[in-house]
Amino acid sequence: LYTDDGQVFLNQNGDLTITFAVSGVHELQITNCSDVGTQQDLDKDKLVRIKQWGSTCSLTGDFAYADADGLLEVTATDSPTITDLNMSSMFENCVNMTSFNGANWNTTGVVDFERIFNGCQNVTTINVNGWDMSSCNDLQSAFALCYDLTEIVGIDNWNIDASLLNMFRTFRLCNSYTEELDLSNWDVSG
Repeated sequence: LYTDDGQVFLNQNGDLTITFAVSGVHELQITNCSDVGTQQDLDKDKLVRIKQWGSTCSLTGDFAYADADGLLEVTATDSPTITDLNMSSMFENCVNMTSFNGANWNTTGVVDFERIFNGCQNVTTINVNGWDMSSCNDLQSAFALCYDLTEIVGIDNWNIDASLLNMFRTFRLCNSYTEELDLSNWDVSG
């Protein structure tokens, strides 16, 4: 782990508390990470922005960044390795997040996307372009309570098939979404 003020922490396992000489927003570069963002090990209120995942970063899926009140945006253009078949509630209740770029994430085999962005009240743009949704069976409340959401990039190209069993309240109270969603290629006969 490297900090923007020159601190270096190598071969870290377990908890790590970093003290900065100057208070404020600081940038961290985490290398060779795995299972970053699990519900138990991240001080989520201090996470402001995700600018890059890195080639060795893996996410454990459900609840990874849920309730990260400080998270404003995910702007990374690279992709983490998804190591779980469950991405439910991954970004749920990130109430201050305004934009999310998850373009081209490898979601092959992921079955559960329930509440993935539920309660992201201030998010305006979510980019899910290139996601493989062929194994998805649950989208319940995936975008619910995203009051300011105006654009979901790539959702019209999702390869939803008959394995989708639950779409209950998927877009509930997306009050600002005025663009017509073209979901005509989705097979929701399951």
